[in-house]
Amino acid sequence: TGLSLPESYKRLHNKFNTSDQVVNLLARRNETCTFQKLQKNVQEISRKRYEQIDLAHIVGVYEAAYIFAQCKGLSLIRNDRMVRNEYQLTIAFNYAKLGPN
Repeated sequence: TGLSLPESYKRLHNKFNTSDQVVNLLARRNETCTFQKLQKNVQEISRKRYEQIDLAHIVGVYEAAYIFAQCKGLSLIRNDRMVRNEYQLTIAFNYAKLGPN
């Protein structure tokens, strides 16, 4: 028996696993994964809050996991209205860092 992770690390690990599932699902659907989509789906699956700081913590531990970009012109729902002129954070797998399979 080894040492167990602190509770905050366990929560971060669970958020990472859920984020991974969502990014993978959207990639298989050929959908762009925006932070808004990621946040909504992670919160629905985990029933826990998911904020940009959680994603920042994940990147702090495993910075090569994802590729981030700011994209303009994607559909964004703000105050129950569709907006297209704002930049959005997009997230994609960094397949190059996953290693050979």
